[in-house]
Amino acid sequence: MTSSNVLRSSELLSLVWRYQCGLYEDMIPFRTLGGYLKHLRPATFDFSAMTDLRACLRPWLMLHGHTRLHCLCSSATPRTAAVLLYAVYFGDLALVRALFDVIPAFATAGPKKYLPLVEVAAIGGSLPTIHILLGLDYPFMRNLVYEMVLRNNTTPLFNAMVPPCHPTPPLLLALRAAVQDDTLNQLELLLPQCDAYMLSQAIIRAVHYGATQCVCVLLTAGATLEYVDELAYPARMGHLDILELMLDHNGTHTRVDMLSASLTGAVRGHDVDLVRQILDMTVADEAVVQPSHLTFAVESNSFEMIELLWERRHLGQWRDDAASTWATNYPTWVHHATQHGWLERLQCLATKDNHHSLDWTKLVCDAARARQSRIVKWLVESGIAAPDVPTLEQLMVDATGPSQSHLKTSTMEILSFVQTLLPPNYHLPTSFVLNAASNDRPVFQFFWALWWPVQDTETRRSVGQECLQSAAGHGKQKTVKMLVKDFQLDLTESVVDAAKSSRCKNLIVFVLSCNSDRESQRFETSDSREY
Repeated sequence: MTSSNVLRSSELLSLVWRYQCGLYEDMIPFRTLGGYLKHLRPATFDFSAMTDLRACLRPWLMLHGHTRLHCLCSSATPRTAAVLLYAVYFGDLALVRALFDVIPAFATAGPKKYLPLVEVAAIGGSLPTIHILLGLDYPFMRNLVYEMVLRNNTTPLFNAMVPPCHPTPPLLLALRAAVQDDTLNQLELLLPQCDAYMLSQAIIRAVHYGATQCVCVLLTAGATLEYVDELAYPARMGHLDILELMLDHNGTHTRVDMLSASLTGAVRGHDVDLVRQILDMTVADEAVVQPSHLTFAVESNSFEMIELLWERRHLGQWRDDAASTWATNYPTWVHHATQHGWLERLQCLATKDNHHSLDWTKLVCDAARARQSRIVKWLVESGIAAPDVPTLEQLMVDATGPSQSHLKTSTMEILSFVQTLLPPNYHLPTSFVLNAASNDRPVFQFFWALWWPVQDTETRRSVGQECLQSAAGHGKQKTVKMLVKDFQLDLTESVVDAAKSSRCKNLIVFVLSCNSDRESQRFETSDSREY
């Protein structure tokens, strides 16, 4: 079959049509989702990976809904597994059901190799999702689920999951079903038969399922929400009406506790507008921002959320322990952003150093040591760090020091940037050139080009010979070739011995061949003179 026939074949054309249809919209999640496999396994489950998945999937889902789900999740692939774990973790019931329709196999058994779905739902704190999975007879280790729930500080969820010692009465089962479906008529028929325990169980489920009508009826009937933390879940799902009902009718918990619990859910749901609405509901002296709100916003890179919470600090909406947590963790957050190259996080945090507690000059050196060229450039160009000549020299030292990774491009970017900051009459110390001889050729070439033009001939030759011997001893073949061929430096016996001690075969061959060529030229010259 010729190449033209292959290009026109129906099999290939169908594939091209499939991947061209909506390629632009699907490309980011299509490529990104496969990169989270190692973060979703039981031994290496990473909470921050779920935040990254949300940042990737949420805009796509808001744009397309479930209409393009078949393009992204056409089979039981790791990419599809990542979408399902995301839906279970964040309690997106509609997405869970849609995935079960697309991949029927997932409705009986979750994706293999990853943390079981019930455990993921327990970590995410989604009771309705747990109910769906248990209704499908999903296998899970009960003790492990309870341990995860308690470890992630979702005590109300634990109490809702642990079965009572006595069998569940049929009346309670009917009550739960009525609340879950927000069936008001059925609930009103059952209320006269309910005791206090049944009412407390019913309102927990009503709050989790966002059953606003049922919550209102249950509150009127005297039901109380035992744990205020339950209010985090409806806020996490974007529901503010449950909080408004509780503020109007509930006398068990304080306003501050209810607002703070709902704020926890809104922050974890990355819903900036809802966070703003909750904060606007506070009155004077109601400090509702907790340390966990700040920590989650920073560690999940919710920069708009950080800005909003920071604005409210000056309005007295931060608790005292939140302010102390910020002061304690701020240097660590900035340092991590510097080390890992998180420029957006650093830009967000840099303007919030009220007490000038950080040495930004030291931080720019740390960034150079970590080869974070974008961080170095921004800190200097923004004026946050104003390095003098000694600091610029230290930046060059740090950028060329030992590193666990071979980031040559970043190293050269930092060196080139620092060179633009040096004064016109700057003379590079000779020690920089000597130290760079044992480094990679681009680094040595940079320092050599900066040092060479202002030196006299004798200094060039003497220092060049030292660099040549050092480069040979460290097996730097490219540097040796540059100095010998481009700058005609001599291969002395000490240089040859240094090259042999490096055990670099290619370098030894080059040095010996150069010596052999020079010996031949010497004999030819002497023979011609004798003749």
